[in-house]
Amino acid sequence: MPARKTKAQTKSASRTAQAQMRFWLMYPPKFITTPVIWDLGRKFPVVTNVRQASVTDEIGIVCLELSGPRPEIKAAIIEAGFPSYRTMARDVCTRSVFLWILYPIYPWFISTQYDPIRFVDKISPRHIFFIHGDADKVVPVKMSKILYEKAKEPKSIWIIKGAGHIGGRRIEGKNYELKVADFFTAALSSPTNTK
Repeated sequence: MPARKTKAQTKSASRTAQAQMRFWLMYPPKFITTPVIWDLGRKFPVVTNVRQASVTDEIGIVCLELSGPRPEIKAAIIEAGFPSYRTMARDVCTRSVFLWILYPIYPWFISTQYDPIRFVDKISPRHIFFIHGDADKVVPVKMSKILYEKAKEPKSIWIIKGAGHIGGRRIEGKNYELKVADFFTAALSSPTNTK
């Protein structure tokens, strides 16, 4: 009969689990002469394998296979989130007279097993960033606020004026990209205790 693994052995094995992923990287002229892949191998415990590459004076395109320890999730962005499927269904049912007939019976058909509100407080101590447009007609902004209130620190929320559903980038443009990049830079450079 095979021996059972203890919890400590299972945790140890999951920490050292290996992952292999393939990425396509595209970089602009200013990085053409920079040893990007070499730097990647020095900064992170990964084995790099170039599968395909095309580099000119204008652009570099590389298909890169990375092998290394399975990454730990250190941060999350939730854009236009909603707390539960029933809450979302309730909101949709109130939008049309034709759907009102479903209002008293829809809860019987919608499970709560995977509702985001049940899990959002378990993301901590990982950083979480909520983004929502105040003109969202698909998922009302109040739903992200409910999730934000339930989440534990570290957390932040950005309500984008005039943005519709998943429309923050269109409204904010480069500022959106900078805020997202700044969030990940800060979250990934700070230590996270996930125990």
